[in-house]
Amino acid sequence: MQYLTQDVITAVGFGKPAGYLEADRDMYGILETSEALHRPVHMITLLPTVRKILESRLLKPFHPKPHDGRGVGRFLGYIKDLVDERYADLKTSHTDILQSFINSGLSRPEVESEALVTVFGGTDTTSTALRNIIFYLSTTPQAYREVQAEIDGAVKTVTRPVISDAEAEALPFLQACIKEGLRIFPPSMGLMGKVCPHDDIICGVKVPANTKVAWSALAIMRNRSIFGENADVYDPQRWIDAPIERRREMDASYGLVFATGTRWECLGKRLAYIELGKTIFEVGAISHVPRPVVLIRILQLFRRFDFAMVDPIVPFRWANHGLTAHFGMNVRITRRVGLDGEEAS
Repeated sequence: MQYLTQDVITAVGFGKPAGYLEADRDMYGILETSEALHRPVHMITLLPTVRKILESRLLKPFHPKPHDGRGVGRFLGYIKDLVDERYADLKTSHTDILQSFINSGLSRPEVESEALVTVFGGTDTTSTALRNIIFYLSTTPQAYREVQAEIDGAVKTVTRPVISDAEAEALPFLQACIKEGLRIFPPSMGLMGKVCPHDDIICGVKVPANTKVAWSALAIMRNRSIFGENADVYDPQRWIDAPIERRREMDASYGLVFATGTRWECLGKRLAYIELGKTIFEVGAISHVPRPVVLIRILQLFRRFDFAMVDPIVPFRWANHGLTAHFGMNVRITRRVGLDGEEAS
């Protein structure tokens, strides 16, 4: 899934995918490095003094460099090459995120920095969300059958070869599965504390000025008073059956996954929803060929295949250091057989 999200964000961000899906490997070592950095980066965000030390001139020689062979430095080199290529031909119009950075008047180093943040911020959380949704669907037969039936009914009328965002949003149970997957196992569980600048009362608790206030993602997302007595259960139907007022309350709490409604709202939220909707419906492998043509090979995930955990007792290992990381999630994928005995087309 990380290969997919890396290719999507680089396609949207830089006009062409990095090529992870085609290579089928971690070409730059960036995914391995990213997972290794989860714990120290989380610690640094909670310890400002440590961050200042790491940003000091004394440690600057040890920072990643564009000429490094692997990891963050190697990817810095990849981004620098893309930026150099773009600045060498500013007359050509582009409609990607990189061009928006350039058009906004950022300096060249700032463009490179923002481009790197774009890649890191738009991949791990989305790939974790995709794995979560596939895991919970494959272990919840009723929801699994329901979403497959909805997809089977829609596949003959939706846009091909890839369902449009609007069409995916119009599939209520698919959207319920996505919301429920993000709710029950948020991809980001970091405290992300904010300092209260003045005395205030928050949720009935008096908070003195300059107090850091944070939230517990799991506690809020599994709050029984909001999501019902079965809040610890993956149940997409709750989003279908809930009365309008209750659904608004659920949406308000669930929206905190992306910090919705605050000035810290995730800038990539819209892209994440598009990825989740399209990928759960179908996943595409995008590759570039010598002529300027993009070939899209579509595999309709829940339309064409069935998913099951290889080890249902310990389906995967996970760690949470601000961002959630999965390890060893092995899935058995088998081609579906239609009701008439033929493979689903």
